[in-house]
Amino acid sequence: MALEDQGQQVILRYLTGDQVPQTQKEFQTGEQYYRAARLLTPESLFLEGRQSFLRGRSLLFDKNYAQAADLLEGAVRIDPGGSHAYNALGIAYLEQADFARADPGVPGRSAPRAALDLPAPQPGAVLYRNRRFRGRHPHLQAGHQVDAPVFVSAV
Repeated sequence: MALEDQGQQVILRYLTGDQVPQTQKEFQTGEQYYRAARLLTPESLFLEGRQSFLRGRSLLFDKNYAQAADLLEGAVRIDPGGSHAYNALGIAYLEQADFARADPGVPGRSAPRAALDLPAPQPGAVLYRNRRFRGRHPHLQAGHQVDAPVFVSAV
C-alpha cells in the first residue's frame, strides 16, 4: 500500500467519529507516512496539508494548543474542503478558550472557516466527497451516512 494511503487510513478513521478514540501514536504514525511520501513528492501541497493536520491533531494530546492551531490553520488553508482539519482546529480553539473563533456564528460556515475568511464549500462538492468516502471505506458504508451540512460545519 502506498505511503499516503497508509496515512489516509488514519484520517478516514478520524472521520468515523470517536466511538473508538484514536491515540496520539496513531496520528504520529499517519504523520510519518505523509512525511515519507513528501520525500518522494516534496512539491505536493496535498501531502503537506495532510501531514500538517496529523501533526496538529497529535499536538492536541500534548496540550500544545497554539502550535496545533497554527498547523491546523495551515492544513485548512491548503485544503479548505477538509472537514477533519476544521474539526481539529475547532478543538484547538476551544481548548484555548478562544470561543469567538471556535463557536459557529454564521450559518453554513464553521467558526474556523469564518475566522480564516474562507468561503463555505459548495454543497455539490461536499456530496461528491461523501459519496467517495462511503464507497471506499468500510466504516462509512451502510448505516453510516455522513450528513453534508453537519459534516462541513462540525467543530
